[in-house]
Amino acid sequence: MEFRVLGPLQVLDGGHLLDIPPTGKRATLLAALLVHHDRVVPAERLIGWLWGEEPSEAAAATLRGHVWRLRGALKGGSEGEELLLTRGPGYELRVPPETLDALRFENDAEAGRALLASDPAAAASTLREALCLWRGRALEGFEEQPFAHGESLRLEELRLGAVEDLMEAELALGREAAIVGELQSLVADHPTRERLTAQLVRALYHTGRQAEALSAYGELRRRLVDELGIEPSPELRRLERAVLRQLVDGQRSRSHPRRTDQLRRRLDRRISRGPADPEQQHS
Repeated sequence: MEFRVLGPLQVLDGGHLLDIPPTGKRATLLAALLVHHDRVVPAERLIGWLWGEEPSEAAAATLRGHVWRLRGALKGGSEGEELLLTRGPGYELRVPPETLDALRFENDAEAGRALLASDPAAAASTLREALCLWRGRALEGFEEQPFAHGESLRLEELRLGAVEDLMEAELALGREAAIVGELQSLVADHPTRERLTAQLVRALYHTGRQAEALSAYGELRRRLVDELGIEPSPELRRLERAVLRQLVDGQRSRSHPRRTDQLRRRLDRRISRGPADPEQQHS
């Protein structure tokens, strides 16, 4: 059995989609139980999610009918083990970690992040596999439901973090030219996301587009100041200074092409160091 919530709700058994409507009360029940998997969800709470604050007198009986039909649809998973159980005042959906795409994504994204420092190629491969599990928005169709809203936001934030980790791995591998367009699109979608802008600045700089790199930083700063009333982080301001300083160094070393890699490494070192002494900034 395979449960998918990273996009429209789906359940597969042996690679075949189960006949569970993607919308309606039964789908809402399944989505709620998946969000709270391996925990007992009181029937009263489920009734509130399915029928609102003023359910009919028949709501409890109707819920039992939906549970019965859903339990029948899920039989056969985990080698015939029953997955949807009645537990005291409510119901519990047992979900082995490998059967839920959201759990697999979280595990793979964490593994990819752990590989960033030691093996960026393996990190990039692992992170791309994790992101391939996504087919749309998390809990698509249920994002505004009370039981799903917070979890949908959490998963979307984890997805964006995994994308940033992937971009970091690609930068470490020297693939700036291959990802600069992807980064531009990501920054357009998330214009105040500082880590993405920092990655775009680095990619643009390392592909010889220094003016665009500084423009990307300037656009972020304008947005942060105008919309949020804050300045960019110290790390981003340090990045801007590093790019400006490297432009000067680059002008000085035009006649020495072999210094290109040295300048690249120096830029990354300057980004990772703390702020330079103010006296030296103007020397």
